[in-house]
Amino acid sequence: MARVAAIRRAGRERMREEGPYDPENASDSDEEPQESFLTSAVRAEDRKTRVERNKQRRLFEERRELSAKRRAKRERVLADQAKRIRKQAEEDQKNQEQARQEKQQMLAERPEDPKLGKHGFQPLPPAVLLKDEIGASIRETKTQTSRDLLRDVQNNLERQRLIEPRKQL
Repeated sequence: MARVAAIRRAGRERMREEGPYDPENASDSDEEPQESFLTSAVRAEDRKTRVERNKQRRLFEERRELSAKRRAKRERVLADQAKRIRKQAEEDQKNQEQARQEKQQMLAERPEDPKLGKHGFQPLPPAVLLKDEIGASIRETKTQTSRDLLRDVQNNLERQRLIEPRKQL
């Protein structure tokens, strides 16, 4: 024990004489480091007292408890969110099923071939461009006009039996 104390004192005295380590002034000699740096134990001022160890242990336990509380809270929140999402999904599924049943009921009540007016539904012939309408390039090709688009919308509504079919001109 006395030997260790003597080595420590020698190391402290050497540090006071030389000052802190400076890499610019360090010597490149192949001196072997003194025994005091190799075998030095923890200095008395670096040792922790029982009070410090207890304090550190309490802080560690408090942090661990706090993280456990946070983790538990996060799990509770996620569980609540999962319940809410599950409930919402069940509600949506019920609404979809109800809408599907209402639609089937409406289709069942509707006659097979109702006639809204004196003219029946006549689908439009497919729009095909003639040879003279097709240009040399895509840019020169004629596009549909707004009149054609309106005619398509009207035909679609007639097909769905939402408006009375008109006589085509």
